Amino acid sequence: MHLAGIDHAIALIGPNTGISMSVGLLDSRGSALARALAAEALHPRNARLRSTSELRAWLAAGPLALDGHAWFGVGHWFVAIASDDSGIFTRDSSGHDTTYLSWARLYGEVGWSGWAVGVEPAGGGTA
Repeated sequence: MHLAGIDHAIALIGPNTGISMSVGLLDSRGSALARALAAEALHPRNARLRSTSELRAWLAAGPLALDGHAWFGVGHWFVAIASDDSGIFTRDSSGHDTTYLSWARLYGEVGWSGWAVGVEPAGGGTA
């Protein structure tokens, strides 16, 4: 899915559902993202992951949007695309160098809350 801009994102997620023009998504739980995926006929996965092993299992099934609310103070989500024994590989629009986050940085400086949103792989998968 390609978003043309913030107006398209707001239209997809819905008005008055926790998106700010200046700071982005305000819902750290990802429920608005999950609803937007469902509206596009995709099957969202949305949960608070409690461990590194749980995050790695979910990543094995595909990329995940992760809550970065604590990192930026408000509204920031970033995408985890893979992991290794030392951390995760990411894509992020913040302008920071975050192509890779060690586990210590993810749980420390970033302050990841554990909330993740992804799309269920074809044929089922981690829910």
